[in-house]
Amino acid sequence: MKVDKTVVMFGMGVIFSLLQGAFWYWVKGIKQDSDKIRKELSDLKSEIYKDFQTKDDAQKNFERIMSSLEGIKADIHRLNDKLDRKADKD
Repeated sequence: MKVDKTVVMFGMGVIFSLLQGAFWYWVKGIKQDSDKIRKELSDLKSEIYKDFQTKDDAQKNFERIMSSLEGIKADIHRLNDKLDRKADKD
């Protein structure tokens, strides 16, 4: 039995089309997984930024605390001077 060229070409076209369809189905699955991972990463980033401070915020907080401590230190020195003057009077 002799196989016609047209039948062979048709068969190869069908096989190629099926392979191509399977390939694009696989690519679509990878794309969906990638999109899901990107969304989860975005959600994680927003969650992290809600709970943690940035370096700039930490620096500002540190400066505010140090300023407050300097004020407390000055108040203690004034109180100490007053106590010394009081002790000298007695």
